[in-house]
Amino acid sequence: RPGSAFPELPGDLTVREDGLGLDSLELLEAVADANARFALHETGTEDHLLIFPTLAQWAAAIARNIAHEGTQARIRFATSGSTDAPRQVEHSLRALDAEVAALRADLWTGEDAPESSVRMVALVPCHHIFGFLFTALLPDRAGVPVVDLSGAAPGAVTRVLRPGDALVATPFLLDLALRAGTKIPEGCQAIVSGAPMPVALWRAAQAAGLAVTEVYGATETGGIGLRRAHDAPFELLSHLERDDVSVRACGPDAPPGPLPVQDRLVWHGPRQ
Repeated sequence: RPGSAFPELPGDLTVREDGLGLDSLELLEAVADANARFALHETGTEDHLLIFPTLAQWAAAIARNIAHEGTQARIRFATSGSTDAPRQVEHSLRALDAEVAALRADLWTGEDAPESSVRMVALVPCHHIFGFLFTALLPDRAGVPVVDLSGAAPGAVTRVLRPGDALVATPFLLDLALRAGTKIPEGCQAIVSGAPMPVALWRAAQAAGLAVTEVYGATETGGIGLRRAHDAPFELLSHLERDDVSVRACGPDAPPGPLPVQDRLVWHGPRQ
């Protein structure tokens, strides 16, 4: 809502007019949105959100719903609308966890900084799948702290960034941060997705001393591949394999059939 600003959202903040300021119709809309994202109606949890007034109580109710569903829990994410009308895409928590396990193995390998020395500095919100994976689920599973700068001014990165941090951004937001004169401490990296990474931005990041990992994927598929140079092919994430001209998940719990990849893939070997 224009003019509203909540730099931090304390758990005891109410969702009603004396807190976030939602009137009765807006409250129903927020409940409907939470229900759509977490399929709360299957356990009747969405009714509790009308009774519970605070954000902490909402979070606890959603957590109980996910715990009850276990490996069958599902989360829905909205597409950006860049190629069609925005729509909801459903992913199982089991599939998301498999992707995060692959990302942990593929992001921090060899001589890279260990997870324990990394903070995720988030320029993106966590309600789209890229932000959720890298600023919510992966940090939770890896025990990595998160600094939330989504919605902050680009120059805020300079005040926050520390050696070894991982900056999570879209190319647009990374470009804004670099143009704001962000000083890059030693050992920092940027994890970028959401749009193709321009060559000029790769070079600007390199000149600033920032290592870049570009993630290729989509809301429909989750992450598919990574690359660390603009002229390199993407390398499939370790939980995926080539399926003729497309990609599929591998492993005993993997769903059958190819992923709904929207792009035409040009292969340079079995995994590139």
